[in-house]
Amino acid sequence: MIRIRGARCHNLKNIDVDLPHNQISIVTGVSGSGKSSLVFDTLHQEGQRRFLENLSSGTRQLFSQAQPVAVDQILGLPPTICFDQTQRVQSKRSTLATLTELYDLFRLLYAKLGIVHCVNCGRALHQQTPEQIVDLVLALEDRKKVMILAPVVSARKGNHSALLNQVAREGFVRARIDGAVIDITQPHELPEDVPHDIEIVIDRIIVKEGIQSRLKESVDLALKQGGGSCLISHQIESGWSDRYVSTRLACGECNLSFPDPEPVTFSFNSPHGACPTCEGLGIIEPSESESGQICPDCQGARISQYGRSILLNQQSIDQVVQFTSPEIIDWLDQWKAREAQGMSHQYQVIADQIEPSIRKRLGYLTEIGLGYIQLSRPSKTLSGGELQRARLTACLGAGTTGACYILDEPTAGLHANETQKLLRILQRLKQAGNTIIVVEHDHDVIKAADYLVDIGPQAGAEGGKLVFSGDYDAFIQHPESMTVQGLTARFQNSPQAHRSKTSHEQFVQLTGARTNNLKEISVKVPLQQLVCVTGVSGSGKSSLIMETLVPAIKSELNRRPNPALQYDSLQGGGYLQQIKIIDQSALGKNGRSNPATYCGIWDEVRKLFSKTKTARLRGY
Repeated sequence: MIRIRGARCHNLKNIDVDLPHNQISIVTGVSGSGKSSLVFDTLHQEGQRRFLENLSSGTRQLFSQAQPVAVDQILGLPPTICFDQTQRVQSKRSTLATLTELYDLFRLLYAKLGIVHCVNCGRALHQQTPEQIVDLVLALEDRKKVMILAPVVSARKGNHSALLNQVAREGFVRARIDGAVIDITQPHELPEDVPHDIEIVIDRIIVKEGIQSRLKESVDLALKQGGGSCLISHQIESGWSDRYVSTRLACGECNLSFPDPEPVTFSFNSPHGACPTCEGLGIIEPSESESGQICPDCQGARISQYGRSILLNQQSIDQVVQFTSPEIIDWLDQWKAREAQGMSHQYQVIADQIEPSIRKRLGYLTEIGLGYIQLSRPSKTLSGGELQRARLTACLGAGTTGACYILDEPTAGLHANETQKLLRILQRLKQAGNTIIVVEHDHDVIKAADYLVDIGPQAGAEGGKLVFSGDYDAFIQHPESMTVQGLTARFQNSPQAHRSKTSHEQFVQLTGARTNNLKEISVKVPLQQLVCVTGVSGSGKSSLIMETLVPAIKSELNRRPNPALQYDSLQGGGYLQQIKIIDQSALGKNGRSNPATYCGIWDEVRKLFSKTKTARLRGY
């Protein structure tokens, strides 16, 4: 058990609470009763303080000093991991893929198994060892004539006489120039105004037994002369057929070479992988472009041209993260089906280590009710509930055990039909050996709890007491709990809400909205009315209101068109003078902020004090 003794933070009345290990405990109560004071400001605060105390003194200096917790004693407290509604992601670089650590797995997968393509011509490039090149020649049919060539000039103008003389001095007799094999020991003039292809003829052999040693020496020499590349040309009925091979990533057609791909190649948070134009943001900052337009070079992909040229199952990494979780699972199935026969044992071992981890996290995202969101979606656009569930996915994927997870209303913004998915995720965390503590009001979550704690009975000074602790069956029979009274009232007939009956003469009409998953929809919003927009998670509510209607009205009020918005027209915006947004973002941005300063009450108090006689004498 986690044993809390003498908790008196804020309005808590020196209460004692026990919470069982490896169980799901729900802390409930009316708003302001002291739930957050108990769970976040006492339990989690003490967990953080204990964690910092175990760090070295040098490391502790990097953190702000943990304040003492207003509690007598807490026993049996595991390491705490907290997800609350105020932990908003402010970074423009964070996405759902990075938040759930799926992007790290994709970067590793593409670095190890991705096929590099030339950024100029789009040709697939393959690295081969000298031994693999030798095996390639030996695999040709018996008595086949083969030339081993070293490319030294590719589509370059000039007579190249100095190069040919140097090659002849090194002991080579023949070269293939523009497809014709000539004797370079004899004078030969090339037209200077025509681009030429020149390959040194390293060896001419016939495929048969006993040539392995000679062939190995010829291939090594060709790779040396060709800078890591060579041509295997074998005779066919119509002439000669060439195959370009290389021990490095290079395009013989474009004379371009590329570094080996690494995970950092696909990181838009690093100069090595980010698009140099937008620096990994995918858009041009509004300070440089009024509309915040998509980057013209990467088209919103965020990564460099080289990173976008590395493909897996015909898709680049930036294209894959545009998919939702179910779509990526289908893509993985297609890739496995295509590569099942042709993948080498070494690549198969790598795939078997990375792919299951990706599938597992994608499955968690779908189970937790986030399967509708594209992995490329910025984290700062997620609601508080979506953000908590995304972080839960990362914890499930990491396989953490023996921890105490603290959640703040994870059902916020979640449709009632999807609550069971969340409960299954919480059960998985519990089965992994973790303790789950949830501040929640949802009846389905309360009913599924192993243990319940009710704080109250009222808010503020009338709260802070332990009203109940125990299981659900005993809790629902408790007469003094305001929570029980509220839950019971939901099943009784409540009076019909009073609705005003107006003519709705004024509307704001939005036409052709197509942001995210919106399908060219048109809506009329009556003014001076309470309007509710509802639907399951991912249906497009936020896309319609927060990402289309609100920016469109702002754009009209400011008389500054925003071409980035995806809708056809807006009518009725002139009826409005201003627009106020109340969302789930944190109110205070510093430690001095409080309700009085935020609401402007403190300004009036300061004015009153400034009019006193003492204040005027002192010049305030």
